[in-house]
Order: sequence, then C-alpha cells, then structure tokens
Amino acid sequence: MAIPASLLDLPVRDFIKTLPIGGDINQEIRAFGQFGQGGFLIVILASVVVFYERGQRRFSQLVRPWILAGIACHIIKGQLLRIRPKHKVGSDFIWNADLPEISQFALDSFPSAHTAGAVVTSAWLIFMFPRLKNLWISLALIVGLSRVILNHHWISDVVAGAALGCLISSFFWRKQ
Repeated sequence: MAIPASLLDLPVRDFIKTLPIGGDINQEIRAFGQFGQGGFLIVILASVVVFYERGQRRFSQLVRPWILAGIACHIIKGQLLRIRPKHKVGSDFIWNADLPEISQFALDSFPSAHTAGAVVTSAWLIFMFPRLKNLWISLALIVGLSRVILNHHWISDVVAGAALGCLISSFFWRKQ
C-alpha cells in the first residue's frame, strides 16, 4: 500500500504547500494530531476505565497493541532511515541516509507512528463504542492528514502507519 502511495508523495506535498493554512487552522490541526500521542492515549484510557465498567476489563486490549505498534514503527524507522519532508536534503527521498549533519529525528519518517497509534486507538474505541464508529475513524484520518499537512510525514508514511495499525489491531481483536 505504501509503494503506490509513494507516487503521491511529491504531488500531495506540493499541493499542501499551496493551501493557505496558518494561524488558528494550524493550531487546530496540531491539536487534533494529538489523538495519536501517548498522552492522549492515557487520557482516553483513564476516562474509559473510570467511567465505564467494561473499560476496566478491556484496558490491556488497547495497551498491548498500542505498545506493539509503537515498537514496530520505531524498529522500522531505525532500519529504513527515511528523511522527513521538512528536513529535505538534495533528493526528495533519502533512504538509509548517512548524513551526520541531520538529527535522528529527521531520519525517522517511515512509517508514521502517530498514525499507527491513532488507528490502534480508534479500532479499540470502535470495539468499545461501536455506535461512534464514524467519529473514531474520522479522528484517525485527521491524525494522518495532520502529519502530512504539518510536513512531518510523506503521504506514504501515513498510509504505512495506518496499515500497520490496522494489521496489529486485527491481530489482537481477531482473538477476542
């Protein structure tokens, strides 16, 4: 999935550069992007565990796949070393780069761990609250789009992160 999406990386990035995104819109995009972060996960877990009896029994069903998704993303990132779009040096796509002037953060674009975390979290929330399925899917999509709009990831990074999140989620919930 990420290979065909990589054909869209440059056109999508170039299109986003033409959009008048700034000020309040930029802040809102950053805020919604937090849905894929660990701190937001803790807030979700605490809320569900405290206010929803079934949530206490389902606690580990989110924590285990979320941790696995994070570990898998960081292992892949450490092996592939794809440069983030905002740290572009020379070529638009640098893989396995040996560039001492670039930080490790700049070389960990593929796959998007934020997106993988958001997809795993959304899958769990769909499992817990199926009536709100469209909301949870929308939040995961917003996280993925925010990563591209904020120039932190290529579209193929986001697609790969979403696919990894879906794969890990399906593995954990298939057993239920």
